Amino acid sequence: MSVVKGYWWLPSNESKKIAGNLEQIDDGTAVLDLHGFLGHFLENEIILGVTLLGAPVTLWKCFKRSTHFSLNGFEAMEKYGCQITINGVHFNDKQRMDFDGYKFTFDYLENWLDKQVLTINENRENNTFKSLTIKYEQPEEFELAEIEGIKLVVSYAHSLGDKNNSKVSINSSAQIVLKSKTKIPLEELLNNYLIKLQNFLSLVMGKTVFPKNIWGVIEEEEVYRDVSVTLKIPFSSNKKNGFYKERVPYSLIKENSNMIINNWFSGSNDLLPIYDLYFANLYNTNLHLTNRFLNIVQALESYHRRRIGRGEFMNKARYKKLKQKLYEVLEEELENEEVVEMKSKFSHLNEMSLKNRIYDLLEKYDLKEIYSEINEDLIAKVVLTRNYFTHWDKKYEDKALKELELNDVTTLLMRLFETCLFIELGLDKKTLVSIKES
Repeated sequence: MSVVKGYWWLPSNESKKIAGNLEQIDDGTAVLDLHGFLGHFLENEIILGVTLLGAPVTLWKCFKRSTHFSLNGFEAMEKYGCQITINGVHFNDKQRMDFDGYKFTFDYLENWLDKQVLTINENRENNTFKSLTIKYEQPEEFELAEIEGIKLVVSYAHSLGDKNNSKVSINSSAQIVLKSKTKIPLEELLNNYLIKLQNFLSLVMGKTVFPKNIWGVIEEEEVYRDVSVTLKIPFSSNKKNGFYKERVPYSLIKENSNMIINNWFSGSNDLLPIYDLYFANLYNTNLHLTNRFLNIVQALESYHRRRIGRGEFMNKARYKKLKQKLYEVLEEELENEEVVEMKSKFSHLNEMSLKNRIYDLLEKYDLKEIYSEINEDLIAKVVLTRNYFTHWDKKYEDKALKELELNDVTTLLMRLFETCLFIELGLDKKTLVSIKES
């Protein structure tokens, strides 16, 4: 948490500068306390500022949190929350808020890439220790993928920490660099690259990861400078440190990383609402178990519908004739309002049930052997529990999954959905088996 003092104003009224303090919260949110009234403010507007040291600051996606007046009514205090802070440059218009490139780091990225940077040689004579040589070699940058003309490149940097006669520390960090021949809007980075890469890395690492440092790159007369970008990261406060063990190490996809990452971006565009159900479970560790279960069941059901089909068991022409006959009976026997209500229930009558969709996923993707524990009895329990949590019908209460069993089944269904995502990436069955067993 840090506090910066400065003067702040709206782009439309630069002459009215208000003194205030900018406090950066740990989750990336910025809170601006002003000693005065900023003026007419619209939600998500830009606020510009300059620190007492003369550094420019752009605050974006701001919203007013409170306004206070003194007892005499002449002095005002305003508080704003801002989701994005850009240090080192002013942007008057979000339409022009773009950079020549970007750099960013993620949790555990170095572990996943697993590049050797240190070699240690111990020198002994007659089994007696003489010296120790530690050599740091910075890996060369390499390309992960190219997506619609924008290259995703990995580069390394290092820094020396403690250094004295008895101790030295070397910190090596990997960062992903977006390189483009044209400027990339900040909004495109946030909506199209950063979140998709975060989700991809969380999936392949088997652990929630979050962006740590973000820089926008500005080219000025063939000289590049980095501008720090701080933003609110949803659920980052839920992050838990602990044992790291990647599910799909980089070495496993290294030769096909361009295809795999492009597949991920393409799938994210096609299946975004469905992916969101899965990642809501993954990132929001405070989500109630009931909601986690419903999310992943809906994700599997919707994924089957999108990728395999509606699952119609009767051809459309035959079903249309049958439905018309049913309508005729309804119109003869029921009142108008009742007919409308009954007709609405026929919209999904010719589609697969949840039970059959799960069966079909296992069969179509050849996963019956890998997920042998997902049998007829378990699927019946999943369907019954879904119905209970959706309608809270007392007749299902005693048979619905509860507590530990519900948690285990939810985890199993999460693994099944992840396997579907790995298939989307283009991984083969041998790899899928090894991932399931890891």
